[in-house]
Amino acid sequence: CAIPSFDIEKRPLINHYDIVVPTEGILVPVQSLQETLADKLIALAYRARRIKPRDIWDIVWIKQRGIDLSKVLVDKKLTARHKQTDDFRQALSTALAKLMTEEEVRNDFNMEISRFIPKQIKERTLDSPEYWTYVQGEVNAIASELLHDGTPKKPFDMG
Repeated sequence: CAIPSFDIEKRPLINHYDIVVPTEGILVPVQSLQETLADKLIALAYRARRIKPRDIWDIVWIKQRGIDLSKVLVDKKLTARHKQTDDFRQALSTALAKLMTEEEVRNDFNMEISRFIPKQIKERTLDSPEYWTYVQGEVNAIASELLHDGTPKKPFDMG
């Protein structure tokens, strides 16, 4: 990989196929979910032609696991890519606007993700009329932490 990983964890290999394999349980170095989240947000901002549905799915999936955004990791990743913070914020803002307004993004997301998830997960996510609004809200919330220096806007702030 051209971009280094900064937050490595050791995780055991998982045997998903219930067959005897000599590698089961071996610890391998992997990038943390926190760093993967940073990579996914940078990918969301900088993909040239379109928003990649898998990036959106992964951002929400990681967030559902209680993983917090690390601005330190985002900054390290931007530096490794020779990207400026202001440029990143502008690109992320543009991608977020597309996610929030373009029906094509939703249609592309539903079509692509439905190919890879089990029927039960599709029924409780993609098939629900409320799901896309939820996805938009989750991505918007985490992206807003980067766009607004981590000070989430309080609704009805009476401060």
